[in-house]
Amino acid sequence: MPGDKRPRITADEEARMAELETQLFRGEEDVAAELLSTGDPQQLPVYQDCEPTEEARAPAWHDPQDASLRVNVADVSRARKLRQRNGEKVLDGAAYSERLRAQHAKLNPRVGWARRGARAEAGPDSETAALLQRSGGLLVKGRALPAGQLEASRMRDANAADPAQGVLRALQYHPNGQLLLTASLDKRLRFFAVDGDACPLVQSLFLEDLPVHAAAFAAGGRKVLATGRRKYFYVADLESATMERIPRLFGTQDRSLEGFVASAGPGSQVVAFLGDDGTLPLMSLATRQLVGTLKMNGSARSGAFSSDGMELYTSGGDGAVYIWDLRQRSCRARFVDEGSLRGTSLALSPDDSLLAAGSSSGVVNVYGREQILGDSSDPVLPPSAAAADVAAAFPRDAARPPPRHSALNLTTTIDSLAFSPDGQVLAMASRMKRDALRLLHVPSGTVFSNWPTSRSPLGYVHCLDFSPGGGSLAIGNAKGRVVLYRLHHYPQA
Repeated sequence: MPGDKRPRITADEEARMAELETQLFRGEEDVAAELLSTGDPQQLPVYQDCEPTEEARAPAWHDPQDASLRVNVADVSRARKLRQRNGEKVLDGAAYSERLRAQHAKLNPRVGWARRGARAEAGPDSETAALLQRSGGLLVKGRALPAGQLEASRMRDANAADPAQGVLRALQYHPNGQLLLTASLDKRLRFFAVDGDACPLVQSLFLEDLPVHAAAFAAGGRKVLATGRRKYFYVADLESATMERIPRLFGTQDRSLEGFVASAGPGSQVVAFLGDDGTLPLMSLATRQLVGTLKMNGSARSGAFSSDGMELYTSGGDGAVYIWDLRQRSCRARFVDEGSLRGTSLALSPDDSLLAAGSSSGVVNVYGREQILGDSSDPVLPPSAAAADVAAAFPRDAARPPPRHSALNLTTTIDSLAFSPDGQVLAMASRMKRDALRLLHVPSGTVFSNWPTSRSPLGYVHCLDFSPGGGSLAIGNAKGRVVLYRLHHYPQA
């Protein structure tokens, strides 16, 4: 080419360059041949030569400017947690880097299997035993959660893609953990995909004549029920992508069906509505018809189904908790919740072994199943029994079991209760006071002292739920936001 003054490469130089490339990078055919011949990548020289020992590891590069770097950790709010004493202000580059590494190790502790030499030290038998002990929900319940301190970090709001324009009245994770349902007074049901980061909006359903006061998954997550202060309600079928408006529930006189509890079991399609006069209409989602009615004293304010959908727990205006056998449509037991004047919320642990009861006074009691169902000689009443018959069969002074644990940390009405999937954490909240949320360590009966803090932006909490893996806690507030926190004890979000 005219004017090209670049030096030309001779044939010997090209051959030398090709030889160097082969020695440095090696051809694909050579690597494949060695893999097929040895069958073990650990026996290849390239792995043996590059494997550093634990003692020989050293930093690959030093920044000479670290010695002259000065960082004021007192002026930056995010860096104040790196201080070891109150009067500390300026750190040099080396100390600042060391503090950052220590903070990262504190929030993300290194697991044993990632340490070099752990496999050789443990041996094959120990490795198998460790695997069986730490396989989570597949084989065992999981690791025990220590009391006192809880490691939690805030994540992006779960509904940041489409925040509600009104008070968030209900939220719930789908049983498969891949979908989050939110319902608010802006007449919308929103479904968000749970991916651990952005949580994009999947679908938004507008109910033009129903400000939603309650919504929940039902029938194993195949359907969604939405109610409000109306005598009609909506049922959404997720499999067929249809929405049905139920004009009224025939056989009842209630003008408002805002309160209900749905069975989450895949084999149960029963929904129990909470009536002001103590009636509990039972509806089948399959037929949209009334299949039975239960009657308790006072007004019905809260309820919870057992995991199999065969038992229903309710509480209300008389301060007592009723246990109903839905197979016989009868009251199996009744006991008075200690310190309760009016029951406002109930929650069952996933294995049905624990019952949490919240009241209008802010007291939360945790009972064991053997405490409330220990006497098999309790009378069983038919569903047609009147309130007077229920009171005579279960007098107020007859059943007052002492709770296993009592939490007195909140002073206003308990509106929300939820157990973590492993039953080790109980979340309790009240919407009557700002930031009124506490987490109870169930095995010890103590409240975690380090979270939430005074800076946790909870607001007025109206609803909450744990993810099926237990690693995420979603909190819905009066501003229409779903504040999301990651609980680091649980490996699965």
